[in-house]
Amino acid sequence: MRVWTFPAAAVAVSAGAAIFLAGALRDPSSPYLLVGLTAAAVGLAIPAYLRGARDPLSPALAFAAIFFVYYVLRPLHVLSSGVLGPAKSSYDTPIAAVLPSVRMALLLAAFGVASFFLAYIAAIRKPSRSLTDERVEHAWLALEREHFHFAVVIASICAIAFIGTLVIKSGGLAAYLGQIGYRQHTFTNIAFLTQLALPIKSVLFVALLSRRAPRPQRASWRLILLLGALAATTDVFTGGRANLIIGTILPALLIVHYALRPLRAHTVIVAGLVLLAIAISFRVVFRDSQFSGSSDHSRTSLLQQAYRQPLDAVVGGHDTIAFDSLATLNGAYQQNTPRQWGVTYLDTLAFPVPRALWLGKPLGGGSAWFTSTYFSGYYGPDHVETSVTMLGEAQANFGLIGVLLVPGLLGFGLASLYRRMMVRPTPKAILVYANVLPYAYTFVRGDAYHSIPLALLASGTSLLALAYCSRPVPSAARLRVGGIGVASGS
Repeated sequence: MRVWTFPAAAVAVSAGAAIFLAGALRDPSSPYLLVGLTAAAVGLAIPAYLRGARDPLSPALAFAAIFFVYYVLRPLHVLSSGVLGPAKSSYDTPIAAVLPSVRMALLLAAFGVASFFLAYIAAIRKPSRSLTDERVEHAWLALEREHFHFAVVIASICAIAFIGTLVIKSGGLAAYLGQIGYRQHTFTNIAFLTQLALPIKSVLFVALLSRRAPRPQRASWRLILLLGALAATTDVFTGGRANLIIGTILPALLIVHYALRPLRAHTVIVAGLVLLAIAISFRVVFRDSQFSGSSDHSRTSLLQQAYRQPLDAVVGGHDTIAFDSLATLNGAYQQNTPRQWGVTYLDTLAFPVPRALWLGKPLGGGSAWFTSTYFSGYYGPDHVETSVTMLGEAQANFGLIGVLLVPGLLGFGLASLYRRMMVRPTPKAILVYANVLPYAYTFVRGDAYHSIPLALLASGTSLLALAYCSRPVPSAARLRVGGIGVASGS
């Protein structure tokens, strides 16, 4: 580790400690000092990053940004606005009477974030060399063109069948698009059909990987754009931003970054801002306007308002409610429940099974339990869910031990997977990592039920597509990795 690693980490921790001490001196009971403690925990991302590759898409940097928004900026917004609430605004509650819950949530957030980065630091390894303007040799792939074209046809049929089923069941294209943000009735008993979108994405990812191969053993950019458009269309028809961003755009960007052309830091920042704009626009157009009963004209007004106040649009809405959910579980709504002792995690095993085949299938996992328990009116007969989030689900199941253990396991697992991929960036390693990393975010943001099974299904489908559509190249191919450092050995 370089000599300035520890001083840099010390600066970050000291900044958080300064906020902590300032709050303590002004008011020893102030929640702001606990926000400073959480900020210091996020500062552990600096040594976590410096121990690994100098990579602008490093998990350490990505999750530092996520945790900073969820557990520093959002609590500051809650403290300044005086209300919190993980469901719609009608369920918001003033924090003045529940400050002990707010303090406990901040303390648990600091513990959970610190556990994630400490475990990450334990698993990551310092790069043995920098590969700026160097090359790494390893076997690559070449497309089996007949197999690939057959897979393209089958995947396209699956995607079109999925879209057609939704349109027919909802009574036409206009009817479906008109209620796309409130689509529970359409997906009743056929939610498993959303997995029909996986083949088109898997074929798209294999096509992107094939761009490293020589002609004619690679897919054309024209075909890749067509596959991407069809994949994005299926995502839009699900009505969810997560399917578009988490399931398609982010994996594609990761594949480009690690297999084709490394993205520079400023490119990553611009891409992040674009994805943030897409996420906000989706929320306003497909959810906020419909839940509020707004007209088409008001959607434009809502978009303009969101872009005029971007920070409030990010931390002031109900996309970043991880802290609110944690406070809810610690008595913010004057309700405490028994520990679940792993039940919500076991429910993830039921996710892939169609409800038509198992009538007694659980209605959901941690988020379904959380919403039905604390906001039963919001959950209602349509089973509308808010998010319990990773730390909330961990506490609901195992208390403080869960808050320390679950983020630690996630940090250790991501660092291990990342290190393995960077040591030997083969098509399989890149494909698995590109599918798993985005769903790790949904785990932090949502629950295990809607992230772990999807990560496994996406990775498995992509590996099957890779095995069917391509063959390994026996001679070593060369991968230019720009300014990314790669460790040798395991």
